Amino acid sequence: MCVLSEEESKMEYKDITLKTLIAIIIGLFLFTPCFAQDVKDVTLKQLIQERPDLVEKIKAGEDENTSEITVTKDLKGRTKIWTEITKDIDGNQIQKRIDTYTYYQTGEIDTINQKVYGADDTIVKEQNVKHYMDGKQPMVTKVEQQIEGG
Repeated sequence: MCVLSEEESKMEYKDITLKTLIAIIIGLFLFTPCFAQDVKDVTLKQLIQERPDLVEKIKAGEDENTSEITVTKDLKGRTKIWTEITKDIDGNQIQKRIDTYTYYQTGEIDTINQKVYGADDTIVKEQNVKHYMDGKQPMVTKVEQQIEGG
């Protein structure tokens, strides 16, 4: 059995993480149609030259995408609006989800309206999750009449 010191373990983790992230970068560039040259002729060195900002983010250990979550509460401390915006490594919005909560007079959740928006802020999905006070499973209903073009 091989036992690594804490420092050796951290170095090995960083090496594995860096190799994985470089593979992700290569994958991103292979599937990005913005390059005019044939992807089989692109070298890692060229990719690093094209996106030094991305390399720095990878070295800093940043994830390939991030989420920003905002929670608005009512006067009773209950969640009123839950918003999550997911962005790619360049900071561009990929998706946004907004959940709006309503409550029964007893304080239990009544309905959660969930709206999912695309990168261009158009609604791609909307549904209501109805909760019941008698312990029945929540019921999900799609809200199709409000979605334009979908």
